[in-house]
Amino acid sequence: MENPTLTFASKLIIVGDKSGQATAVHEVSHSWTGNMVTNMNWNNFWLNEGFDKFLERKISKVLFGDEYIKIEARNGNNSMWASMQSYGLNNSFSSLNPRAGN
Repeated sequence: MENPTLTFASKLIIVGDKSGQATAVHEVSHSWTGNMVTNMNWNNFWLNEGFDKFLERKISKVLFGDEYIKIEARNGNNSMWASMQSYGLNNSFSSLNPRAGN
Protein backbone atom coordinates (compact mmCIF):
# COMPACT_ATOMS: atom_id res chain seq x y z
CA MET A 1 0.00 0.00 0.00
CA GLU A 2 1.38 3.41 -0.94
CA ASN A 3 2.37 5.43 2.08
CA PRO A 4 5.57 7.53 2.17
CA THR A 5 6.45 6.67 5.77
CA LEU A 6 4.90 3.26 6.38
CA THR A 7 4.79 -0.09 4.60
CA PHE A 8 1.89 -2.43 5.28
CA ALA A 9 3.06 -6.02 4.92
CA SER A 10 1.82 -9.36 6.10
CA LYS A 11 4.02 -11.17 8.59
CA LEU A 12 3.93 -14.07 6.12
CA ILE A 13 6.50 -12.35 3.88
CA ILE A 14 9.01 -11.91 6.70
CA VAL A 15 10.17 -15.50 7.17
CA GLY A 16 13.36 -17.16 8.31
CA ASP A 17 14.32 -18.61 4.93
CA LYS A 18 14.18 -15.11 3.35
CA SER A 19 11.89 -16.36 0.58
CA GLY A 20 9.71 -13.26 0.93
CA GLN A 21 12.48 -10.72 0.39
CA ALA A 22 11.45 -9.90 -3.19
CA THR A 23 7.89 -9.19 -2.05
CA ALA A 24 9.17 -7.00 0.77
CA VAL A 25 11.39 -5.07 -1.67
CA HIS A 26 8.42 -4.52 -3.98
CA GLU A 27 6.23 -3.24 -1.16
CA VAL A 28 8.95 -0.86 0.04
CA SER A 29 9.27 0.45 -3.53
CA HIS A 30 5.54 1.23 -3.40
CA SER A 31 6.22 3.39 -0.35
CA TRP A 32 9.01 5.25 -2.11
CA THR A 33 7.20 5.92 -5.37
CA GLY A 34 3.58 5.85 -4.15
CA ASN A 35 2.29 9.38 -4.11
CA MET A 36 5.14 10.96 -6.05
CA VAL A 37 4.99 8.85 -9.19
CA THR A 38 1.62 7.22 -9.57
CA ASN A 39 -1.42 7.00 -11.76
CA MET A 40 -3.90 9.86 -12.00
CA ASN A 41 -6.78 7.40 -12.30
CA TRP A 42 -7.38 3.67 -12.75
CA ASN A 43 -6.98 3.93 -16.53
CA ASN A 44 -3.25 4.36 -15.96
CA PHE A 45 -2.74 1.98 -13.04
CA TRP A 46 -0.05 0.14 -15.01
CA LEU A 47 2.22 3.18 -14.50
CA ASN A 48 2.12 2.63 -10.74
CA GLU A 49 3.21 -1.00 -10.97
CA GLY A 50 5.68 -0.18 -13.74
CA PHE A 51 7.61 2.33 -11.64
CA ASP A 52 7.52 -0.03 -8.67
CA LYS A 53 8.80 -2.96 -10.71
CA PHE A 54 11.61 -0.77 -12.08
CA LEU A 55 12.66 0.31 -8.59
CA GLU A 56 12.24 -3.24 -7.26
CA ARG A 57 14.67 -4.54 -9.88
CA LYS A 58 17.19 -1.77 -9.11
CA ILE A 59 17.12 -2.71 -5.41
CA SER A 60 17.16 -6.45 -6.15
CA LYS A 61 20.22 -6.05 -8.35
CA VAL A 62 22.11 -4.61 -5.38
CA LEU A 63 20.80 -7.25 -2.96
CA PHE A 64 20.82 -10.37 -5.14
CA GLY A 65 22.96 -9.64 -8.19
CA ASP A 66 22.51 -9.23 -11.92
CA GLU A 67 21.68 -12.87 -12.67
CA TYR A 68 18.80 -12.81 -10.19
CA ILE A 69 17.05 -9.88 -11.85
CA LYS A 70 17.55 -11.36 -15.32
CA ILE A 71 15.90 -14.60 -14.22
CA GLU A 72 13.17 -12.71 -12.35
CA ALA A 73 12.46 -10.58 -15.43
CA ARG A 74 12.30 -13.64 -17.70
CA ASN A 75 9.99 -15.46 -15.29
CA GLY A 76 7.80 -12.37 -14.97
CA ASN A 77 7.52 -12.00 -18.75
CA ASN A 78 6.72 -15.69 -19.18
CA SER A 79 4.06 -15.49 -16.47
CA MET A 80 2.52 -12.39 -18.04
CA TRP A 81 2.42 -14.00 -21.49
CA ALA A 82 0.84 -17.17 -20.10
CA SER A 83 -1.83 -15.09 -18.33
CA MET A 84 -2.52 -13.10 -21.49
CA GLN A 85 -2.94 -16.29 -23.50
CA SER A 86 -5.16 -17.79 -20.81
CA TYR A 87 -7.47 -14.75 -20.75
CA GLY A 88 -7.25 -14.29 -24.51
CA LEU A 89 -5.25 -11.60 -26.26
CA ASN A 90 -8.39 -9.58 -26.98
CA ASN A 91 -9.62 -9.69 -23.37
CA SER A 92 -9.47 -6.45 -21.39
CA PHE A 93 -7.34 -8.21 -18.73
CA SER A 94 -4.63 -8.64 -21.38
CA SER A 95 -4.20 -4.92 -22.00
CA LEU A 96 -2.37 -2.08 -20.28
CA ASN A 97 -5.73 -0.37 -19.84
CA PRO A 98 -8.18 -3.07 -18.66
CA ARG A 99 -11.18 -0.75 -18.78
CA ALA A 100 -10.61 -0.05 -22.48
CA GLY A 101 -11.29 -3.64 -23.50
CA ASN A 102 -14.36 -5.89 -23.17
